Amino acid sequence: MVALCAVAALLLSGPCRAQTASPGGGAPTSAQPESPKPPAAITGLTDTAPVADPNKKHGPGLTLGLSDDLVVLLDGDAPLVPSDWVLYLDGKALPDLAATAYDSGHGLVYRLQRTADDRAVWTSILGAPTDTTRPVKVSVARKVDGNESPHLLPPASNASVVFRMNILWTWWVWFAAVLALGTLFAIGVAIVKTPVLRDDVLPQLPWELRQFSLGRCQMAFWFTLVLVSFLFLWALLWDYNTLTTQALTLMGISAATGLGALAANTTNDDDLEHAKKALADAKVNSPEDFEVVLNDLAELKAKKKKALVQENKPNDPDLDEIASLEARIAPARKYISLTYQRGDKARYRYIFNDLINDDNGPALHRLQLVGWTVAVGVVFVVAVYRDLSMPEFSATLLALMGVSGASYVGFKFPEKT
Repeated sequence: MVALCAVAALLLSGPCRAQTASPGGGAPTSAQPESPKPPAAITGLTDTAPVADPNKKHGPGLTLGLSDDLVVLLDGDAPLVPSDWVLYLDGKALPDLAATAYDSGHGLVYRLQRTADDRAVWTSILGAPTDTTRPVKVSVARKVDGNESPHLLPPASNASVVFRMNILWTWWVWFAAVLALGTLFAIGVAIVKTPVLRDDVLPQLPWELRQFSLGRCQMAFWFTLVLVSFLFLWALLWDYNTLTTQALTLMGISAATGLGALAANTTNDDDLEHAKKALADAKVNSPEDFEVVLNDLAELKAKKKKALVQENKPNDPDLDEIASLEARIAPARKYISLTYQRGDKARYRYIFNDLINDDNGPALHRLQLVGWTVAVGVVFVVAVYRDLSMPEFSATLLALMGVSGASYVGFKFPEKT
C-alpha cells in the first residue's frame, strides 16, 4: 500500500515541475507580443503625395489652399481612428473637418474647407490678408469629453508643423478679380457712355445732357458692391452661400428708392409738359434737333469770340441769332445736368453735384442719402475684407437706410426734376 501511494505521488508531481521550471533550467516561457505604440508626436506635414518621395516639400516649404488635402504624419504604429482626432490650426480647433487614415494608419488626412461651425477659425486665418500666403501652425489632439483640456501632440525632434496657407495667389482668385474688374469697368462705361444712370424726364434732351439720377446711382452702387463681394468670397472660400439677408435688404431698399424717385418724377409733369410743348413749338422735337441747336450755338459763339478779338462789333447780327437759339432751348435748361453747365465737354467728376442738388441747390435730404449710402458701403467693404463674409447689419441700421430713402422720395415729390 505504501509503495502504491509513492508511485502516484511521483506521477502527479512531474507535470508540475515541468510548468514551474526555474529560469536557469528547462525550457523558457514563450514571449508575449509588444502592444502597438499610440502616437505621441507629429513627425511632419505633407499632402497626399507618397511620403517616401524625397523631393516632396514638407513643413515651411509646403503651400496649401482651400480644397487641398493636409496630411498630418504621426509616430507610433497603433491603428488610427480618424473620428477620434481633431485638427488644430494656430491653436484653434476645427471639429467639423472629417479625417481619414493615411499610409497604414501613420497619418491623418484633412480636406481644408470652411464650414459653418469653423467659420471663425478660417476668418482668423484668411481674413484681412496682407500677403498672398500666411504661415499656419498645425497640431492634432484626441477628442475629450467634459471640461478636460485636449492634449495637443507636440512636434517630434526636428519636425516642422508649419505650412503656408495660400490666400490670394490662386487662379480662382485671379479669375474672380477679372470678373470684379469687368463689373466695375461695365459700371464705369454705363456712367460715361450710356443713359442707364440718368433721368429720362425730358425726351428731347440728348442723354449726355440728362441729369444723373440719385435713385439709379444708389441701385448701381449696391448692385456693384454685392456682386463684387460675392465673386471675391466665392473664389477665396469656394463658398457660394455668402449672400446675407441684410445684403438683399439693402439692394431692395435701393430699388424701392429708385422706384419711388421715378414715381415722383411722373407726378411733377406740369412743368415738364410746359417744357415739352415749348420745345416742340421751337421745332425741337428730338435729341437730334437739340444737338443741331447746340452745335449752331457753339459755332456762332466761337465766331463771335473771334470777331471780338479782331474788332469790337457791338451791333453784330450774330447776337440776335445767338439769342434766338438760346431761347429755343431755354425751357430745357433746368433739366440739363450740372456736369454740362461747366463747359462744352462733360466733366464727370462733377457727378456729385447732380446727386446732391435739387431745383434750389444743395438739398439736405439728398446729402443725407448720399452720406449714409457711402458710409454703410465702406463698412460693408471693410467687413468683407476683414471677416470674409457679408456683414449682418442690425435692423436699426437697415431702418436708417430705409428712412433716408423715404425722406429723399418724400422731398422729391415737390421738386420739378
